[in-house]
Amino acid sequence: MPIIISLKEPGINLVCVGEIKDETAKQYDELFPNLMVTDQEGCNIVIPLSVDCNIAFIKEVTQVELDKRKAEAEER
Repeated sequence: MPIIISLKEPGINLVCVGEIKDETAKQYDELFPNLMVTDQEGCNIVIPLSVDCNIAFIKEVTQVELDKRKAEAEER
């Protein structure tokens, strides 16, 4: 499943392949304090709570959603 990593500065999104599981949240917690939530589609989102972290959020997305975002970006 694709993962979007949204950076604060510069305000860009990076896409990689992977999953955010409960065990992964513990690994993220070792790097920075975080909040892990699940959206309406059942995809996990990790939100760093540290102001020093340049990551706004890390979110699982479906391939369909990723394709939709790519098409919208190409239209712009």
